[in-house]
Amino acid sequence: MPKYIDAEKLVLEIKKKSGGLLSGWDTAGVLAVILNQPSADVKEVVRGKWEQDGVYQMCSNCFSNFEHEDCSGGELIFPFCPSCGADMREVE
Repeated sequence: MPKYIDAEKLVLEIKKKSGGLLSGWDTAGVLAVILNQPSADVKEVVRGKWEQDGVYQMCSNCFSNFEHEDCSGGELIFPFCPSCGADMREVE
């Protein structure tokens, strides 16, 4: 399983141990600092989109239907699916 770390905290830790310069470090020293960083609190993002299904909008991830009075305009009824939590916002 991947381990995610906070890059900003890693840079601060390296600066603290080295005075800001890495020239005196060897590979083992750099790896030790990286591997000893605490895991960041992250959650995998599941993305979906609302698909028109008659008077309903359906989640493309879990296929749950949600009725909306006027979903013909294509607006989001929810930014996240209430059933599965998929992020329905468009990624730029």
